[in-house]
Amino acid sequence: MSELQDLVDEAQRQFTICNACRYCEDYCAVFPAMEERRLFTEGDLGYLATVCHDCRACYQACMYAEPHEFAINIPQLMSEGRVLTYERYAEPRWLARLFERARGTLVAAVVGAALAVALVFLLATSADSLLMGNEGPGSFYTVFPQAAMLAFGLLLAGWAILVCVVGALRFWRDIGGPTGGIRGPRLWRRAIGEAATLRWMRGGGGECHFPDAEEPSPLRRYTHAAVAAGFLLTFGATVAAAIEENIFGILPPYPLLSVPVILGTVGGVMVVLGCIGFLRMRREAPAGLAAPQTASLGLAFTWSLLVVAATGLALLALRETDLMGPLLLVHLAAVFAFFLTAPYGHLVHAVYRSVAIARNVQERASSEPGPEPRSEVQERDTALV
Repeated sequence: MSELQDLVDEAQRQFTICNACRYCEDYCAVFPAMEERRLFTEGDLGYLATVCHDCRACYQACMYAEPHEFAINIPQLMSEGRVLTYERYAEPRWLARLFERARGTLVAAVVGAALAVALVFLLATSADSLLMGNEGPGSFYTVFPQAAMLAFGLLLAGWAILVCVVGALRFWRDIGGPTGGIRGPRLWRRAIGEAATLRWMRGGGGECHFPDAEEPSPLRRYTHAAVAAGFLLTFGATVAAAIEENIFGILPPYPLLSVPVILGTVGGVMVVLGCIGFLRMRREAPAGLAAPQTASLGLAFTWSLLVVAATGLALLALRETDLMGPLLLVHLAAVFAFFLTAPYGHLVHAVYRSVAIARNVQERASSEPGPEPRSEVQERDTALV
């Protein structure tokens, strides 16, 4: 029997007990969706596990958790379900196994990206450009050619997007999503709002029990928000820089008070602070409530993103010194490694969770009572008026 089928069988056992108890049905979106099902498939497990925000409030409230003989542990079950879901929908299949060796994958990606960057540098430029201070417009391109930078970035980003989109479409189909997707602006607003505000990370209303099982706090939600907002700001900085260069003909590096630099600086600082917060919380979090692969994936992603942000800020601060060349190569290697691992690491969590939330919003909307049918008397009275 496969590992996934074993987990589905265990989910069937635990979910059946939860459906009989229903103590936690108001805690989050997971339990009402669970109550709509009596038999659970692989798609159902992936759906519920991804809707789960790992707030762990249900575990703290559960009267059937260990040492009870039922040994209910929904957070760990959901954590294992998420990892197997990511692996199941990743393509190609031989690369999907990278989810099982997250740290080794990260090291391999960094080494591969560093070698690629070094090879392009050695073939296209000279050692003098690496160790000398470069100032003025276009100085970055004297260290690393613009064409190679764009080719690497677009190729890796395109590959990451393609793998994530294909996986998300397969996931949507397996969790019962209709062919036409989610329809209606109201449902889209609800789905985007719940995903952006991490509504279900508040558990039963007392915030998240991570990392402290006894004292719930909003720290994890705020840290998520900082990293997400910082990531979007740095993406905005990249877009602004592209506009500056391709529309206005202004080459980087840009002044400190320019839009790309301001967005990149604020976003980079937010990402660094958020990643440090994540690392601290993961160190303090109790064991036994998450799959080992989840912790490994989370650490690999956090360190990868932290290195990208930190090297970017260092490059900004030292861009007019002799360290600009080496820092640029290190930053590019970190960026390329990040994109290499993106479809096979913790970043896909955001993709699948957004899909699962959209499906959950759609499912809840279909079960909401509509307006009561008008009686014949009401119809006749309206006609008379």
